[in-house]
Parts: sequence; C-alpha cells; structure tokens
Amino acid sequence: MQVSKTIRWQTYFRRASCICALALSCFSVLGQASIKTDSQTAGEDPSIINPVATGEGLFSYCRSQPAEPISAIGFGVCLGFIEGIVERDAMLPKDQRQICPSDGTQWGDEYEVVVNFLRDHPKNRQMPARVLALSALSEAFPCVA
Repeated sequence: MQVSKTIRWQTYFRRASCICALALSCFSVLGQASIKTDSQTAGEDPSIINPVATGEGLFSYCRSQPAEPISAIGFGVCLGFIEGIVERDAMLPKDQRQICPSDGTQWGDEYEVVVNFLRDHPKNRQMPARVLALSALSEAFPCVA
C-alpha cells in the first residue's frame, strides 16, 4: 500500500515539474525579446522580467528551503526548470541529444549536478540559466557516440 502511494506521488511530482518547466520555458522564450528591448531601453534588471533568466536567479531558487511555504515554490521552480531542460533534450532525436543520463539516474541527481555546477562557478552565474544547466548536465551525463 505504501509503495503505490510513493509511486503515485513520484508520478504526480514528475508531471507537476514538467508542467512548471514547460510554463517557465514558454515564459523564457516569449520573454527573451522583451528582456532585450525592455531592459536596454528602460535600464531594468532582466531578472525582474524573468527571475530565472540567469544562473544567479536559478541558484537562488535552488537554494530555497522547501520546508517554508514560500521557499517551497522557489524550490519547485528550480526542480521544474532543471527537469524541463532534461525533458526537452530527451525529445530531440538521439543523435542530437546532449544529455544522456544512465538508467539509474534519478531527478535528485540532476538537481545536485546543476546546483553544484552553479556553486562551483560563481563568475558564470550572470550567463543564461538554460545555458549553464545544459552545460552542467551534458558534462555530468555525456552522450557517447
């Protein structure tokens, strides 16, 4: 009985993460044009328009403590963003994939890889979060030709 609840929860969590990631990806893609024009003309910080536009924004969400309600949302954004990168890559044809996790890889492993990469490369955190996450994941889970 407990096993089926755990499996159900994991399935629900994975679906919720994918939905969050898809929403963030759409927001990111649609917001890129406005980030360039709005931030250049108005002098605004791009992270105001898209809080996970940079590695710094993603890192701050990933360091959230999920025990606190408002921080749980940020932590979920982090997990959803990372899962979105992984799922997007998995949709590509096999010869174009950049991330090839082994069969035993779990979503927590992917989270650890990205967070450790962001922690270890503080000077690169001003770069786009999607570029940094993809770099970290492709380095940790390379595709063998």
